[in-house]
Amino acid sequence: MLTLTVGCSSVKPLEILISPVKQVNLTLPKVDPLILEQLEWWIINKDNAADVFKELEKKGYDEVIFGVTDKGYEIMSVNNAKILSLVQQQRAIIYAYEKYHAAQKQEINRHNSEQKQAETERKEHESKATGMAGFVRTFGFGDLKAKTTGVQ
Repeated sequence: MLTLTVGCSSVKPLEILISPVKQVNLTLPKVDPLILEQLEWWIINKDNAADVFKELEKKGYDEVIFGVTDKGYEIMSVNNAKILSLVQQQRAIIYAYEKYHAAQKQEINRHNSEQKQAETERKEHESKATGMAGFVRTFGFGDLKAKTTGVQ
């Protein structure tokens, strides 16, 4: 004869808490708009230098010219092209970050949805396995009666 005493009322189910994963926001400072001032170019050569200085005096400018040679102007143009290239690279990097964060957000949402579904399934399973009958089913004691008495 086998006596089995089980105190199911004192057994509390193990509760597993799953919290959703949250994406860390990428906070970037706002970029100030680029507002450039109008630049006035003066071309000076040996034939028009006196006329240019008279025009400067007439407009109320100081009679001083900061200039570059033809080679200096070429260098300045190349430098401007390099700056433009750098801006385009930065745009590509920003686009890559935006694409990365969009993919991360999608993956986090997928993960959280799966976790929520798993939690729902776990709760459904727990509700089916409550009480003495659930305990007997969960731990396989239902077969114990059949093994000891030969009755199923």
